[in-house]
Amino acid sequence: MGKAAAAKKLASAAAYGGGGLSLLGGAVYGVLTAEAKLARRAIGDTNGEPPDSTGWYGRGRPGPAIKVALLGDSSAAGYGVDRVEDTPGARLASGLAEWAPISAQSVQQLLAPTATSESVGAYGAKHQCAFWN
Repeated sequence: MGKAAAAKKLASAAAYGGGGLSLLGGAVYGVLTAEAKLARRAIGDTNGEPPDSTGWYGRGRPGPAIKVALLGDSSAAGYGVDRVEDTPGARLASGLAEWAPISAQSVQQLLAPTATSESVGAYGAKHQCAFWN
């Protein structure tokens, strides 16, 4: 096989591969857009405040108390749920308190979608919260 044939074969493979990746990217975009529209339809208008899960869970347990900070956007806040018990913060703190002999204080804070890791770390240091990566 000559250099011209090899170059043609390489260009053909690159075209097929690039086209396939473009098609895959477009499909992923379409799926995510459809999911966002379905979620917006299911949740409805989000002008109201979501339930606040801040509080103590597992009070009276013998072990040390820990503080759980749930940082995030509207999904972390619990938009779309009706009861405080169904919010991610309440579920996490309840699960920790049930799993280990501790009590857990849930602290719900919302951050802007543009929050940087430095601002989240500064918040955790200020409020004495532990972060796991």
